[in-house]
Amino acid sequence: MNAALAPLDRIAHDMETTWGVGRLIGIVSPETAQRFGAAQRKLDLAIRANDVDTATAKAGVLIRGWRALNTEARNLGHTPDDIDVWCIRHPITDKPWAIVKHAADTIAAKRRFPDHTIALAADLLPAPAPAKRPAPDLAASQAFFNDAIPF
Repeated sequence: MNAALAPLDRIAHDMETTWGVGRLIGIVSPETAQRFGAAQRKLDLAIRANDVDTATAKAGVLIRGWRALNTEARNLGHTPDDIDVWCIRHPITDKPWAIVKHAADTIAAKRRFPDHTIALAADLLPAPAPAKRPAPDLAASQAFFNDAIPF
């Protein structure tokens, strides 16, 4: 069944990365949103019943559904937020993070990824090392070591 759902997972990931998690369903007509939700419920039931044939068919319906949501949203004049963002899972907590390049993108990232921790890339970098002291004056060093001690 995993192989049958892989294309659906890919398009769902692409659409949610483009539009934001849960955003498309909220900007299309109620009729389109209802049909998409019904298709999701039918797929969930097929998965729970371990019905591979029905799940495969419903995955195809949902792929077409994602494309229809995208097309309708664009036809209604909506556009995805244009932000630079990397999505990762935290290596220790496994929680989702969205890392933005620019501070101005944090609001759009919060709207696009409401379940992610939002971070600014520059804030995740280590602090720069303090500047090294300049070398001491050579003449002062020679005077210091030019003393009566023979070694």
